[in-house]
Amino acid sequence: MKFTVIRERFYSTLQKAGYFISSKVNDNGLLRCVHIEAETEGITVKTSSVTEYFIGEVGGKVEESGVVLVDFKTLLEVVKSTQDTKIDVENLKGTLVIKSKQGTVKLPTLDTSTFPQQPKLSETEALDVTFFVSKTTQPVLFAAATDETRPILTGLCFDFLEEKTNIVGTDGFRMSLMSLENVKKGGKKKRMIISARSLLSVQKVLQDQFKKVSFEEGSGYVLFSGEGCVVYVRLLDGEYPPYERVVPQDKETKVIIKKEELLNTIKTASLFAREGSNMIGFGVVGDELLLTASSASLGEASLRVPTIEKEGSDNKITFNYRYVLDFLQVVSGEDVSLQIINPFAPGIFQMSKNPNLLHIIMPIRTEG
Repeated sequence: MKFTVIRERFYSTLQKAGYFISSKVNDNGLLRCVHIEAETEGITVKTSSVTEYFIGEVGGKVEESGVVLVDFKTLLEVVKSTQDTKIDVENLKGTLVIKSKQGTVKLPTLDTSTFPQQPKLSETEALDVTFFVSKTTQPVLFAAATDETRPILTGLCFDFLEEKTNIVGTDGFRMSLMSLENVKKGGKKKRMIISARSLLSVQKVLQDQFKKVSFEEGSGYVLFSGEGCVVYVRLLDGEYPPYERVVPQDKETKVIIKKEELLNTIKTASLFAREGSNMIGFGVVGDELLLTASSASLGEASLRVPTIEKEGSDNKITFNYRYVLDFLQVVSGEDVSLQIINPFAPGIFQMSKNPNLLHIIMPIRTEG
């Protein structure tokens, strides 16, 4: 194998490939390597983790075809530090030789046959790419679990129904639900659960410029195609919780408040809620929302936020304030509503201008 490549393009593709390198200590060392194949059509870079498979294309001048497998991190740092506009790469008797004006670097190679095989998808179904871009998933993605105690909760559930598609994220304490109308009505019902971390990496690498999103039922993979690269993401296997049952069907109280006022007030109250379970009380009293928090060492706060509208009677509920802040910091809009049934039922937050999005938070049960 022998080729010449523009350093900047090569480095850019390697950076993208790096999102799909395994970072787990116990994983096979091959998953921390990069597979490079040079053909007359160009140069292909591949990396694979346990759940993703990346393929990137790099233009270059190929003198001899061939395949090589080397340590990813070392190669990335070598290409990064090289100052030349172009670099020469050659595989000589089991050693990858990288030549530049600065000199020569030699990297040991591994057996390419041990690298994971590319997933195969045959009869794929194209999915609406708008369901997978950051603008759509951001208000949902953050609610997915980050620890792997329950692996299925680390994913987003894409529930394709006949008339609409529900996108759901939950960690068991909170849940975001986005409902979007399908462009094509009456489609086949299906459900896929995609790792939130994997989807975020795909969005960053493809910069939301998806050419196509494909799915083959039974394959266990969804394929994201972008400019110069594709990413296969393995779907999470398991039964997603029955999220529909969590959505309250009734409400006793609903208030609408200014999002920024609520956000700033929570930040102030949180100074007194950082001990224990981060509790802040949300009480609807007359035409105000009263936020209360106390700390044995710091004191207490009782802060009022005026309501724009109110439906129903006075009510109260207690939340972990961090969950409320997380929601308010990722959504856009001026006004937010809070719906309460009672202190023991889930509360619902919703942006006034985005009725398709619900954010549900489980309350903290308190005495009195």
